[in-house]
Amino acid sequence: MPGISAEVIGANIKAARSSARFSQAVLARRSGVSRTQIVKMEAGQTIPSLDEAVKIADVLSVPIQQLLTGKYNPPADLKGIAHELYQLGVHDLVVSDAIVPGAFRRAEEVLALALRGDRPEVRILEAMPYVLSRQRLQVKLALAFAEGYDPRIKTRLAWLSDVTLTLSRLGSFSIIPEIERSLERLTRIVKKPENPDGIGNPGRGSHSPVWKRWNVIYAGDLKSFRDRVNKLSADERITAIINKPSNSSD
Repeated sequence: MPGISAEVIGANIKAARSSARFSQAVLARRSGVSRTQIVKMEAGQTIPSLDEAVKIADVLSVPIQQLLTGKYNPPADLKGIAHELYQLGVHDLVVSDAIVPGAFRRAEEVLALALRGDRPEVRILEAMPYVLSRQRLQVKLALAFAEGYDPRIKTRLAWLSDVTLTLSRLGSFSIIPEIERSLERLTRIVKKPENPDGIGNPGRGSHSPVWKRWNVIYAGDLKSFRDRVNKLSADERITAIINKPSNSSD
């Protein structure tokens, strides 16, 4: 991982140990990792194995993430959420130097992080209908994360839910009833904002009724979202074929 070295991990282990007020001998005794190994780790001479990292984190009551980066939570920028977005269905997303998180966040939080700010990534924004068509979101939780990170996210989620429902009704993909109900609920709860939102890429001229319902002036249209959905769907089918187990025994 970029920026993470034996020296960085060693410093993080030492800081966590000092915060817990443990000596190296106490940490060694409680974790089962030899004191000699802990000394080498903290000096940046060696990197702990996964088993050693789990034992040390357990004794110090910290997440493994803190031993890697010195922080409790993974970064919230694009590099920090890239792998989580991949798991949510954005399989063609390639982010240079993406950071492997110590644990994945809830989908509701990842979506909020992906949609916040003045200019979310277009390739992620237009993948959202595909993602939303596959996720059983807790609506209140999604809106709570939105409010915490950037109030504009609430309208963006409602608009994208509306786009998702519209594409489904046009036959672009199917949505299971449970997900359809949650998206419909989200669109009912959120109110149309007074100020227009171009989401970093405003367009001119007339917009789709779906755009107008949410005072969104984003330059894309339903076709751009449908094309993105079709590409992600095709990529998923190809991946499934490639990964399908063969009947022959190796």
